[in-house]
Amino acid sequence: MTVPITGESSSKLSGLTVIYDSDFKVQDSIETLVYENTDSTIAVSSYRDRILHSSAATDVKFTDLENDLEKFILTCQENPKSSLEVGERVGCVAATLGVSAAVAKVIVAIAHHFTLENHV
Repeated sequence: MTVPITGESSSKLSGLTVIYDSDFKVQDSIETLVYENTDSTIAVSSYRDRILHSSAATDVKFTDLENDLEKFILTCQENPKSSLEVGERVGCVAATLGVSAAVAKVIVAIAHHFTLENHV
């Protein structure tokens, strides 16, 4: 089960995934936080079973990512084929890099940001 994590400085890409066995006992939990750093850039932290697994800062402005996500969501809603292409990219990144879907979504979103930035 995956639920979003919301907060004043967290991105829509933040989430918590809990994996249960057939007896509904928790087997694993993965939390990905995409948030605004003190310098207004994006930082990503990943936890597994409440232990910090990785953390990274970027030079992408948090507001740029959030604005691009809004545009991206609208585009996907207007063009379902675009959503499929994004899902394929996320799957490819996750499989290639061996990262969770949440981390792959962040990578795809940041790549999408740079693609928009370079075409303006």
